Amino acid sequence: MPNSNMVKDDKNASQSRRNIYWNTDFSDWDKTVLRRAIPKNLAQPAATPAPIPAPGWYNKAVQIAEKYFHGKGEEVVRILMFLIVGGSAALVNLIAVRELDAHAKLLPFWSISAISTEISILYNFALNDQITFRSMTINSGRPIWLRCARFHLPASVGFALTLILATSFHTFGHLSAVIAQAIAIIIVTGVNFVMHRFWTFRPSANTAPAKGH
Repeated sequence: MPNSNMVKDDKNASQSRRNIYWNTDFSDWDKTVLRRAIPKNLAQPAATPAPIPAPGWYNKAVQIAEKYFHGKGEEVVRILMFLIVGGSAALVNLIAVRELDAHAKLLPFWSISAISTEISILYNFALNDQITFRSMTINSGRPIWLRCARFHLPASVGFALTLILATSFHTFGHLSAVIAQAIAIIIVTGVNFVMHRFWTFRPSANTAPAKGH
Protein backbone atom coordinates (compact mmCIF):
# COMPACT_ATOMS: atom_id res chain seq x y z
CA MET A 1 0.00 0.00 0.00
CA PRO A 2 1.41 3.42 -0.90
CA ASN A 3 2.24 5.70 1.96
CA SER A 4 -0.53 8.29 2.56
CA ASN A 5 2.03 11.05 2.80
CA MET A 6 3.45 10.07 -0.60
CA VAL A 7 -0.02 10.13 -2.18
CA LYS A 8 -0.70 13.50 -0.60
CA ASP A 9 2.61 14.86 -1.91
CA ASP A 10 1.81 13.58 -5.42
CA LYS A 11 -1.59 15.28 -5.33
CA ASN A 12 -0.03 18.51 -4.15
CA ALA A 13 2.62 18.32 -6.86
CA SER A 14 -0.02 17.68 -9.54
CA GLN A 15 -2.11 20.58 -8.30
CA SER A 16 0.95 22.83 -8.32
CA ARG A 17 1.76 21.86 -11.91
CA ARG A 18 -1.86 22.43 -12.87
CA ASN A 19 -1.81 25.89 -11.30
CA ILE A 20 1.40 26.74 -13.11
CA TYR A 21 -0.07 25.68 -16.47
CA TRP A 22 -3.34 27.56 -16.04
CA ASN A 23 -1.73 30.70 -14.66
CA THR A 24 1.07 30.86 -17.24
CA ASP A 25 0.73 33.37 -20.05
CA PHE A 26 0.03 31.69 -23.40
CA SER A 27 3.20 33.06 -24.92
CA ASP A 28 5.20 31.40 -22.15
CA TRP A 29 3.30 28.19 -22.70
CA ASP A 30 4.05 28.43 -26.39
CA LYS A 31 7.73 28.93 -25.72
CA THR A 32 8.16 26.23 -23.10
CA VAL A 33 5.73 23.52 -24.18
CA LEU A 34 4.23 23.86 -27.64
CA ARG A 35 7.52 24.38 -29.44
CA ARG A 36 8.80 21.15 -27.93
CA ALA A 37 5.62 19.18 -28.54
CA ILE A 38 4.90 20.29 -32.13
CA PRO A 39 7.41 19.70 -34.95
CA LYS A 40 8.88 22.86 -36.34
CA ASN A 41 7.36 22.28 -39.76
CA LEU A 42 3.88 22.13 -38.13
CA ALA A 43 4.29 24.75 -35.43
CA GLN A 44 4.25 27.59 -37.93
CA PRO A 45 2.18 27.78 -41.13
CA ALA A 46 4.10 27.82 -44.36
CA ALA A 47 4.71 31.33 -45.53
CA THR A 48 2.85 32.29 -48.71
CA PRO A 49 5.15 34.09 -51.13
CA ALA A 50 4.07 37.66 -51.73
CA PRO A 51 2.78 38.14 -55.28
CA ILE A 52 5.03 40.04 -57.63
CA PRO A 53 3.43 43.44 -58.24
CA ALA A 54 2.53 44.64 -61.70
CA PRO A 55 5.08 46.94 -63.38
CA GLY A 56 4.89 50.53 -62.20
CA TRP A 57 4.27 51.82 -65.71
CA TYR A 58 1.21 49.55 -66.01
CA ASN A 59 -0.30 50.93 -62.80
CA LYS A 60 0.48 54.46 -63.99
CA ALA A 61 -1.28 53.78 -67.28
CA VAL A 62 -4.34 52.54 -65.38
CA GLN A 63 -4.39 55.71 -63.27
CA ILE A 64 -4.25 57.90 -66.39
CA ALA A 65 -6.97 55.87 -68.12
CA GLU A 66 -9.21 56.21 -65.05
CA LYS A 67 -9.27 59.98 -65.55
CA TYR A 68 -10.97 59.53 -68.92
CA PHE A 69 -12.79 56.21 -68.49
CA HIS A 70 -14.22 56.36 -64.97
CA GLY A 71 -14.27 52.86 -63.48
CA LYS A 72 -13.12 51.34 -66.78
CA GLY A 73 -9.52 52.48 -66.85
CA GLU A 74 -8.01 49.10 -66.12
CA GLU A 75 -10.20 47.40 -68.73
CA VAL A 76 -9.14 49.92 -71.36
CA VAL A 77 -5.47 49.38 -70.54
CA ARG A 78 -6.03 45.64 -70.56
CA ILE A 79 -7.50 45.75 -74.06
CA LEU A 80 -4.69 47.95 -75.35
CA MET A 81 -2.08 45.75 -73.72
CA PHE A 82 -3.68 42.64 -75.18
CA LEU A 83 -3.48 44.14 -78.66
CA ILE A 84 0.13 45.23 -78.14
CA VAL A 85 1.14 41.80 -76.87
CA GLY A 86 -0.79 40.14 -79.67
CA GLY A 87 0.85 42.38 -82.24
CA SER A 88 4.33 41.64 -80.94
CA ALA A 89 3.47 37.93 -80.80
CA ALA A 90 2.39 38.12 -84.42
CA LEU A 91 5.74 39.69 -85.25
CA VAL A 92 7.51 36.85 -83.41
CA ASN A 93 5.37 34.40 -85.37
CA LEU A 94 6.23 35.97 -88.73
CA ILE A 95 9.94 36.12 -87.92
CA ALA A 96 9.88 32.44 -87.00
CA VAL A 97 8.06 31.61 -90.25
CA ARG A 98 10.57 33.60 -92.28
CA GLU A 99 13.58 31.99 -90.61
CA LEU A 100 12.22 28.46 -90.82
CA ASP A 101 11.10 28.93 -94.41
CA ALA A 102 14.56 30.21 -95.31
CA HIS A 103 16.69 27.72 -93.38
CA ALA A 104 14.53 24.60 -93.06
CA LYS A 105 13.74 23.81 -96.65
CA LEU A 106 12.98 20.17 -95.91
CA LEU A 107 10.07 21.07 -93.62
CA PRO A 108 6.61 21.24 -95.21
CA PHE A 109 4.87 24.56 -94.79
CA TRP A 110 2.25 23.20 -92.37
CA SER A 111 4.99 22.22 -89.91
CA ILE A 112 6.66 25.62 -90.28
CA SER A 113 3.34 27.30 -89.50
CA ALA A 114 2.73 24.96 -86.54
CA ILE A 115 6.14 25.55 -84.95
CA SER A 116 5.94 29.29 -85.44
CA THR A 117 2.45 29.45 -83.96
CA GLU A 118 3.49 27.50 -80.85
CA ILE A 119 6.44 29.83 -80.28
CA SER A 120 4.12 32.83 -80.48
CA ILE A 121 1.61 31.17 -78.11
CA LEU A 122 4.24 30.73 -75.38
CA TYR A 123 5.44 34.30 -75.87
CA ASN A 124 1.85 35.53 -75.77
CA PHE A 125 1.08 33.61 -72.59
CA ALA A 126 4.14 34.89 -70.73
CA LEU A 127 3.30 38.56 -71.29
CA ASN A 128 -0.46 38.29 -70.88
CA ASP A 129 -0.16 36.22 -67.73
CA GLN A 130 2.36 38.50 -66.04
CA ILE A 131 1.12 41.89 -67.25
CA THR A 132 -2.14 42.16 -69.19
CA PHE A 133 -4.38 39.98 -67.00
CA ARG A 134 -2.30 40.01 -63.82
CA SER A 135 -5.03 41.57 -61.69
CA MET A 136 -7.34 38.68 -62.67
CA THR A 137 -4.86 35.86 -62.07
CA ILE A 138 -2.82 37.11 -59.12
CA ASN A 139 -5.17 35.49 -56.57
CA SER A 140 -6.52 32.68 -58.72
CA GLY A 141 -4.54 30.05 -56.81
CA ARG A 142 -3.57 28.29 -60.03
CA PRO A 143 0.11 27.38 -60.58
CA ILE A 144 1.77 28.70 -63.70
CA TRP A 145 1.70 25.33 -65.47
CA LEU A 146 -2.08 25.15 -65.05
CA ARG A 147 -2.52 28.71 -66.28
CA CYS A 148 -0.39 27.86 -69.28
CA ALA A 149 -2.50 24.76 -69.95
CA ARG A 150 -5.68 26.84 -69.72
CA PHE A 151 -4.13 29.34 -72.11
CA HIS A 152 -3.39 26.57 -74.59
CA LEU A 153 -6.95 25.25 -74.61
CA PRO A 154 -8.58 28.26 -76.28
CA ALA A 155 -5.32 29.07 -78.03
CA SER A 156 -5.49 25.65 -79.67
CA VAL A 157 -8.66 26.82 -81.41
CA GLY A 158 -6.77 29.81 -82.74
CA PHE A 159 -3.85 27.51 -83.53
CA ALA A 160 -6.07 25.26 -85.65
CA LEU A 161 -7.71 28.20 -87.40
CA THR A 162 -4.35 29.82 -88.11
CA LEU A 163 -2.96 26.56 -89.45
CA ILE A 164 -5.96 25.88 -91.70
CA LEU A 165 -6.29 29.43 -92.97
CA ALA A 166 -2.58 30.04 -93.54
CA THR A 167 -2.12 26.73 -95.32
CA SER A 168 -5.20 27.35 -97.48
CA PHE A 169 -4.07 30.87 -98.43
CA HIS A 170 -0.58 29.62 -99.24
CA THR A 171 -1.61 26.46 -101.10
CA PHE A 172 -4.77 27.51 -102.90
CA GLY A 173 -4.37 31.28 -102.91
CA HIS A 174 -0.71 31.07 -103.93
CA LEU A 175 0.25 33.73 -101.39
CA SER A 176 3.72 33.92 -99.94
CA ALA A 177 4.37 32.18 -96.64
CA VAL A 178 4.54 35.43 -94.66
CA ILE A 179 1.44 37.01 -96.25
CA ALA A 180 -0.60 33.84 -95.79
CA GLN A 181 0.38 33.65 -92.12
CA ALA A 182 -0.29 37.37 -91.56
CA ILE A 183 -3.85 37.20 -92.92
CA ALA A 184 -4.62 34.14 -90.82
CA ILE A 185 -3.32 35.87 -87.69
CA ILE A 186 -5.50 38.94 -88.25
CA ILE A 187 -8.64 36.82 -88.60
CA VAL A 188 -7.89 34.74 -85.51
CA THR A 189 -7.03 37.72 -83.25
CA GLY A 190 -10.67 38.51 -82.52
CA VAL A 191 -11.41 34.89 -81.59
CA ASN A 192 -8.41 34.75 -79.27
CA PHE A 193 -9.34 37.96 -77.46
CA VAL A 194 -12.87 36.84 -76.63
CA MET A 195 -11.80 33.41 -75.41
CA HIS A 196 -8.86 34.58 -73.31
CA ARG A 197 -10.71 37.54 -71.81
CA PHE A 198 -13.76 35.62 -70.68
CA TRP A 199 -12.36 32.16 -69.94
CA THR A 200 -8.59 31.74 -69.76
CA PHE A 201 -7.87 34.52 -67.28
CA ARG A 202 -11.21 34.50 -65.49
CA PRO A 203 -10.68 34.11 -61.72
CA SER A 204 -11.81 30.80 -60.27
CA ALA A 205 -15.34 30.70 -58.85
CA ASN A 206 -14.13 30.40 -55.23
CA THR A 207 -11.61 33.23 -55.47
CA ALA A 208 -12.44 36.87 -54.93
CA PRO A 209 -11.08 39.19 -57.62
CA ALA A 210 -7.95 41.08 -56.63
CA LYS A 211 -8.51 44.70 -55.73
CA GLY A 212 -4.96 45.73 -56.48
CA HIS A 213 -1.75 44.52 -58.05
